[in-house]
Formats: sequence, structure tokens, C-alpha cells
Amino acid sequence: MRRLFGPVLTCTVLGLVALPGGGHQASKPKDKAKATVSITAAQLRASAKNLEQIALAFYNYQDKHGALPTNLLSTDKKPLLSWRVQILPFLEQDALYAQFKLDEPWDSDHNKQLVAKIPKLYAPVRGKADPGTTYYQAFGGSNGWLKPGARFPKSFPDGTSNTIICAEAATPVVWTKPEDLVFNGKDVPALGGLFDGKFHAAMGDGTVNRFRKGVDEDVLKLLIDPADGKALPANFGLDPGPGTDDKEDPHKIPSDAKALLEKAESFELLSLDLLTPSDDPKGTFHGWRVLGKKAIDKAEDRRALVEARSLADRVWPGGLAGRFSEW
Repeated sequence: MRRLFGPVLTCTVLGLVALPGGGHQASKPKDKAKATVSITAAQLRASAKNLEQIALAFYNYQDKHGALPTNLLSTDKKPLLSWRVQILPFLEQDALYAQFKLDEPWDSDHNKQLVAKIPKLYAPVRGKADPGTTYYQAFGGSNGWLKPGARFPKSFPDGTSNTIICAEAATPVVWTKPEDLVFNGKDVPALGGLFDGKFHAAMGDGTVNRFRKGVDEDVLKLLIDPADGKALPANFGLDPGPGTDDKEDPHKIPSDAKALLEKAESFELLSLDLLTPSDDPKGTFHGWRVLGKKAIDKAEDRRALVEARSLADRVWPGGLAGRFSEW
């Protein structure tokens, strides 16, 4: 992936190009196959937004029905339909909800035809999964909240803000099937199938957190169990990675790019014409005409440039529109 940042001066831009091995030729672009599976900030935001809507639907469902949604069972305890079906009217999916036969199981001749009509909100935002499946699952079992009659805040004595109500599981399930993560108080169910181990989770207060890969199992137990009576540690596994904000600050050097600059054995300082048409490939750098370039080989000069760029971010935020090329 290429990122661009660096100081803009009137109609020209100065770009720093990190060169490998002290030479002045850029390395080959990253393998396209790997780029297609990278995690994007847009994907992270989309999944977090989906979980926000699910959490809000839980609250609206309770306002109307007096309790939280749960997986429907028949009178003889056979699985019928999932809570994901129950909250459809609160996700602006009334028409789809009306098509279900609520007294039939999810895989009846009639209801199984509706599996393919999975709402976009439930569908995976990244990777490949079987049609009609979702990663968004709640926590059932003896120590999960997903039980008939559960409600906010009574069923969450540890606090709604301290308890996960829905998360991205490790493996997807058919969205209409009453199947979810099971927690028995000891064995923590697997999470993080959408984002390579990282996962988003909607808390009982409606907020959505993103957790880093490898969160301690003892911490996850506290987050899943709504009534363990124990306090969460100060650091309970939140992920500070990209995608938290709606959009990245274009005037700030990303930490990974700064590290690349600091480790590079040579720079090229380019002066670029911002008015160059993007369809003129000759003598251009990403579509901008190169007015001149200068190799920066001395270590002290490289450090000075990086520090000057970082200082500009701190003392003149928004005053510099950055462009830097990273391969």
C-alpha cells in the first residue's frame, strides 16, 4: 500500500522517498495478492458500525418487548430462529422479518430459503465466508447473558459497560440459526475471525470496542460474564491500531512511515508540481511532474528532516498537507 505525506509549498510538494541499501532506485511494489487481504480502516469502521446498530436494536427490542431478544426454541426445546432474526424490525428490515414463519425452525423448507437474504449489516465485511453466514454472535451458556428474560441493566450486575453482548466470533454461523458462542465460565470461546485475531465487541451500554489479538483469557472471562463480581483491570486489551477515527489525519506522519524514514539508509527529496495532470506518466511521480530531486545521504541530514517534519506536525497542525511515498 502506498501512503503519501510531506510538506506542500504553494504549487509544489516536497516528498521524501526512503531508498533501500543506500541506492536511489525504489524497490518493487508489494505483492498484490498480499495487498488484497490487508485490513483496511474502512473495514474496521464498517464492522464497528454494524455492531453499534445491533446494540441499539437490542435496546429498542427491550423497550417494546420488556426483555432482550434471545434464540427462539419450540415448546419441545428444539431450535427455531436466532436473535438476529428477532431484531430485524429494529434494523429497518420489517419486510424481511415478515417473511419468516416464526413457529418453524431456521432450516424448514420455508425458512431456509431466507438464509440467502442475509442483511448487509450481518454479512462479513472482509474475507470469504459461506453465503448467508455471519461472524456477529452473542454469548450463551451457563455464564453468558443470552438467556430468556434477560434485560438491561438487571441481568448485568457487573455493569453494562463492562460486559460484551455481541462480538466477532472466530468462525461464522448461519445468521438465522440459533447458534452462538457458548461460555461455561471456564473455556473462553474463540474470537477474531474477521480481522486476523483482533475483534470488535459491542458492550452492554451500546459502545463498541476493538480488542487486540491475544487478549488474556482471564480478562475475556470478566468481559463475557455479566455477573462475575470482579473488576476489570486498567488495561483490558483494547487495540490502539488504525481505524479508530473516521479518517486519518493527513498532516501527521504515521508511526510506521516514521520508522521507515528513521531506518532508511538514504532519502531522495523530490519537488513536485501539484498541477500536473494525472494522465501524464512521463517524468511524473504518482502523476505529479518532478521539478527536481536531491539525494540525502548523510545520517545527520536524514534525522534533521524527520525531526523537522515531526515538529511541524506538533507546532503547525493543519498547516502542512503531507505527501510521502512509501513502498
